[in-house]
Amino acid sequence: PAPTLTRQFTNESPTVGQTFSRQITGLVGPGNLGLVIQSLTNVAPIDLDYLLGSPAGTCFLNVSPDVVSVVVGDSLGVAELTMNIPASVSLRGLPIWEQAVKFDPAATPLGFQTGNYARLLVGDRSF
Repeated sequence: PAPTLTRQFTNESPTVGQTFSRQITGLVGPGNLGLVIQSLTNVAPIDLDYLLGSPAGTCFLNVSPDVVSVVVGDSLGVAELTMNIPASVSLRGLPIWEQAVKFDPAATPLGFQTGNYARLLVGDRSF
């Protein structure tokens, strides 16, 4: 299955001056490795397999790769993520785009399997 980016605690929200947590599930595979791609913008879906000459049509990138972080899942393939949001009211309403990617050489010719993507809107209150 594709990696899934989700929140562990549904009552949490990205808020200025707070730590926001979420998780990636489905990282089961070689080394339970994955990537978190973050950006301030999303892009029209790019089929990476087709772009690189393999028309499998299975690896769509929906987020501009401005920040790419390597994550390692636990024995169940779950990686916990945290983001410290600075205490600046100028960040209120800032959209942050994220996409989950799993390293799986058996899934696609590129060795990466992209998962869902999400838009987070930074708020100024935690409730």
